[in-house]
Amino acid sequence: GVNMWLHYYHQLATAAHDVAWLRRAVPSANVIRLVGLYWNDEDPEKGMECATEDASQGYLDPACVAVLDRLIAEATAAGLWVILTARAHYIAEDDLEGDDLWRSPTLRRRFLAMWGWVAARYSSYQRIAGYEILSEPRTRKT
Repeated sequence: GVNMWLHYYHQLATAAHDVAWLRRAVPSANVIRLVGLYWNDEDPEKGMECATEDASQGYLDPACVAVLDRLIAEATAAGLWVILTARAHYIAEDDLEGDDLWRSPTLRRRFLAMWGWVAARYSSYQRIAGYEILSEPRTRKT
């Protein structure tokens, strides 16, 4: 398997090309790790911050969800399994000032709600291999 990062596909129509290339280059590959839930993680200049204040959408920007849906469709149509992965600035930053997921009940509640929304949304999708709840979790002291 390989990693695919959502922010590479935000403004590019290359997902189908990359998935087709992967199938030709590594025909035995059967899974992608889709790092696609940028939750207060991305540099705004990259244009792919997915966190919002909208609880009804799982605190995720609909534009991010649309790109995520497209990548999942491309990968699964090519016979690949998908592991959905979240990255979060409020968890994996040693230099963070202020609240983080470990100390803030509000951030924890939102993060759990986001995952509940994602699990419900993709529960009927074929070829979702699993969910990586948090990429590289650590505290400020690690």
